[in-house]
Amino acid sequence: MYRSLVTLRYAKALFLQAEEQGVSDQVLADVQELQQAFDAYPDILRTIEHPVIQTSKKKCIFSELFQERISALTLKFIHLVLKNRREAYLINIFRNFRDIYNEDREIKKVELTTALPLEAGEKEVIKKLIRQSFHARKVDFNERIDSEIVGGFIIQIEDQLLDASVRRQLQMIRKTLSDKNAIVS
Repeated sequence: MYRSLVTLRYAKALFLQAEEQGVSDQVLADVQELQQAFDAYPDILRTIEHPVIQTSKKKCIFSELFQERISALTLKFIHLVLKNRREAYLINIFRNFRDIYNEDREIKKVELTTALPLEAGEKEVIKKLIRQSFHARKVDFNERIDSEIVGGFIIQIEDQLLDASVRRQLQMIRKTLSDKNAIVS
């Protein structure tokens, strides 16, 4: 679970500092860039989280790699996390920062899975329904295509999941029939 007290406190502190300085959007972009870097080069994160490497060396590594690419506030924050020996929490701090940012801006993150690509008009109808239902100003929409669901859709909005796929309906029918067969036997 990434919503531990430690990660929430650090994320909130970063968010409040970014808001105070008026650089929240830049810090969000920094966080996303750092996460992309960690995903592309997992050795960076392993090195930063390694307990034997000294904090000063870790700060140098971050500065060398990211000083030109991220804001001074983000780099200063990372140095604070390293100084306090909380580097193992960095990824979850970033996740919580994004959640806090999205909540503050009333942005809903949506993952939509369909069997076939949707047309632009259909996407807009879905976004409008989500904005109305969840009182969101903006919908951050990510569409995935998965032919295995056969038809229908699966939509995940934050921690809520609605599975209206044909695959799910077939599974439910199969389960119902097998339960009835077990009773008859």
